[in-house]
Amino acid sequence: INCFTSLPPTTSPSTLQVLIGSYLGNSQQRRAFNEATGRALAADMGALASLNDSQRHAVQRSLKQRVLLIQGPPGTGKTQVADAIFRVWKSIKVQGPAVGAAPSNVAADNLASRLLRTARLVVRRYGDPEKITDPRVKDISSQAMAFELWTGINPKAKKKRKNWQSEQFATEVDVIIGTLELAGEIRTEKWPWTSPVIVVDEAGQTTEPMTLIPLQLAATDAHLILIGDHRQLPPTVVSEAAAWNGLGTSMFERLIRSPGIDSCMLTIQYRMHESICSWP
Repeated sequence: INCFTSLPPTTSPSTLQVLIGSYLGNSQQRRAFNEATGRALAADMGALASLNDSQRHAVQRSLKQRVLLIQGPPGTGKTQVADAIFRVWKSIKVQGPAVGAAPSNVAADNLASRLLRTARLVVRRYGDPEKITDPRVKDISSQAMAFELWTGINPKAKKKRKNWQSEQFATEVDVIIGTLELAGEIRTEKWPWTSPVIVVDEAGQTTEPMTLIPLQLAATDAHLILIGDHRQLPPTVVSEAAAWNGLGTSMFERLIRSPGIDSCMLTIQYRMHESICSWP
């Protein structure tokens, strides 16, 4: 934080300095980060054909803005936007796999299932196969595949499984989906790949320390997209003291209330009938 706040107002800080240090940093520093390091990339916009205007705008912004907050009220298609972001990003042939992380196995399965239905991408679900409930998603479990090659429970077999998965992620896979806490386990020293884009789904329900975990996978010029809605369920924090002292506030909510990092809103909902929405 001290390093961040000592920067001149026009200096472009690193991603972590923006996300952690912005507690005390100023809006000029946060805005400079996106303006100086954002890039408009030529991408295949075919993935945008089925999106409405607000969804399309959010996906396009993900290519230009290094840190992007996408607020989506219930039924506005947040998972559909995440799916389109992955497809557009992989069309520009960036180096390394994209990473999608969520606070729960159910949320990770929903994201992976969406990609399987719509994208022609090599997708892998990282995590315990026993905690994956969707049969189609279980078929793309990298750990289940690794167990078919090395079935032992000794340390040597575990190391082989982990190295094999990391090699697959580095060389064969387009998108890796998993929970936030497991993001720290999916890379090995033998295969030290990095990700060009990290998408955190349901970011409004995630504590800030958990949101930081997948950032260790980020490439130097990676883009971070947080998708959620801080007006829905907050992070689950058992300790009232910890929640009161800030742990109950997600990174998504903190940043969306801080000037300097522009957000975008998904404005059309498809879940409820119009008569329900208009009811006072």
